[in-house]
Amino acid sequence: MILFLLQGWQRGAPSVHGSDPESDRRRWTRRQYDGAGSTAFGCRVIMSSRGLFIHQRPKSVLKFIDLMSTRTCRAPKYGQMTFETGTASWCPSRPRNRLASVRPIQPGLYRHVMQNLRHSSLVASSVPKQITDTAPKGHHESQAALWLGSTIYLIGWVLPAYWSCHDHLDPQTHFTMLGYYTAFAVLHSGGAAIRVSVARLIGERLYRIIFALVSLPLAGVTVAYFLVHRRDGMAFVWLQEQLPSLVPHFHEVIWLMSAISFLFLYPATLDLAQVAAIARPTVRLYENGIIRITRHPQLWGQVLWCLAHCAWIGSSMSITISCALIGHHFVAAWHGDRRLEHRFGTLTWQAFADRASLWPFWSIVQGKQSLREALREMYRPAYLGVLVFVYAAYSAHPLFLQWASETALFR
Repeated sequence: MILFLLQGWQRGAPSVHGSDPESDRRRWTRRQYDGAGSTAFGCRVIMSSRGLFIHQRPKSVLKFIDLMSTRTCRAPKYGQMTFETGTASWCPSRPRNRLASVRPIQPGLYRHVMQNLRHSSLVASSVPKQITDTAPKGHHESQAALWLGSTIYLIGWVLPAYWSCHDHLDPQTHFTMLGYYTAFAVLHSGGAAIRVSVARLIGERLYRIIFALVSLPLAGVTVAYFLVHRRDGMAFVWLQEQLPSLVPHFHEVIWLMSAISFLFLYPATLDLAQVAAIARPTVRLYENGIIRITRHPQLWGQVLWCLAHCAWIGSSMSITISCALIGHHFVAAWHGDRRLEHRFGTLTWQAFADRASLWPFWSIVQGKQSLREALREMYRPAYLGVLVFVYAAYSAHPLFLQWASETALFR
């Protein structure tokens, strides 16, 4: 129906109802959208700079085909991006203009619709330039993350060898730590890469359970080995003695950095019921909360955590594993962008990446996002739970260290 509708629109089919386009647009959208209206095959078509609005008579239901991305929660507001790729039924009579339903459009059909829109002279002035033209900004950021992550990860492997040659460091525990983490990184990222094909066979919930049963034990072993050997190797005096004397309330600053890093790490879960596989796990694009600051908050949360712990521990082991952690998370950001682009389509992902930058606060500096909106949307009970978890983990640090040191497996 959508393709027939677009063909009729491109031919400039006359209105079969004889209604005034401007009055009908004001009546059914309740807002002033820029764009052109047309009627084809008994459907009222309204084009805005964000999508197609299709009024299907006589049901008085407004269909919406988004040209941008992200999830949907209510009727669109001009200048914002709050919809996910898909068609949504919107009833004007509902309170606060809430949407009735959402049905995703397959990426192939979405690209076909976009190709039709690009060649339509009626809507050429209404479709944003970043939609009709190639927008490589997101790809440039992803490629930069790939090269930067690969370089930092390689530095993590080179540093122990360099210290061994020049400072007579025994690099055995450093390379063992890198081996543990590399195995975890391959398993974790590899499992994410095959998620779509495996989940199609066994289901999302069973995939999440198997993925957790395989990756969590290896993650536990890796963390425990680091706790035991965190101070191995060289001790950097300027980190352990000089930096604390230069920074007032050094302990509190490190604690605050670690707490903020977990606030960045939290959006990777979004729904704790999905993590526990109680609810069916989903993958989606969304643009609210901390995503307005950066589309990969877990990456920058990990960077902040590594900087805080390197400053507190001040050993060559902490610097080595921090390079591996940061490098892997940069590569994982590139890998995640590729998976999202494959899942939602190139145009949808490019529109999302254009408004949600990889680099923190860059979209806000460009005026595409609002820091006030981001902070307002972060007022959620789950973040209070994250802070409680951070304090509990901090309080349990002595217990973790004692348990790891008494376990012969991690020595």
